[in-house]
Amino acid sequence: MRRHRFTRLFQILLLVLPLLAFSCEDTHRPVYLSWHDFRESFKVGKARKMITKGKIYATQSAIFVSEPNIGIHVIDNSDPAAPVKVCFLSIPGNLDCTGKDNCLYADSFTDLLVLDISDLHNITLIKRIKDVFPYNEFQAAPDDENFIYYGAVDEERGVIIGWIKE
Repeated sequence: MRRHRFTRLFQILLLVLPLLAFSCEDTHRPVYLSWHDFRESFKVGKARKMITKGKIYATQSAIFVSEPNIGIHVIDNSDPAAPVKVCFLSIPGNLDCTGKDNCLYADSFTDLLVLDISDLHNITLIKRIKDVFPYNEFQAAPDDENFIYYGAVDEERGVIIGWIKE
């Protein structure tokens, strides 16, 4: 009799435990950057280590490597045998870049940035063209979730720069 109770209890636990695991799913809450702060966020900083490599744009003497959603690494390649990291362009929401003449064009969430790259040691923002691209809340989805939609996004609060797992 006692053994039957233990077996029955064990069977119930085997049925209930998986249900409990599924009911404790993680949820994610978006982290916003206000539209004002987003539009003031372009910065030229010191060269830094590349963590995630994205798209690459190259000229005769320079290489620009996108770090998805963070910015662009600038490398002086005038001597291909000894490339030199010059700086890092902080561009939230950047996924792609291209260029023509002395201009680099880079996306930044909804905006298009036009940068003067004629002097790699003095890169400047020529123009920010607002709202060129549609708002895309999937762009900053949690890295481990492969761009899964997590619920209503309040576009009025700004752009999503990350997610907090709860």
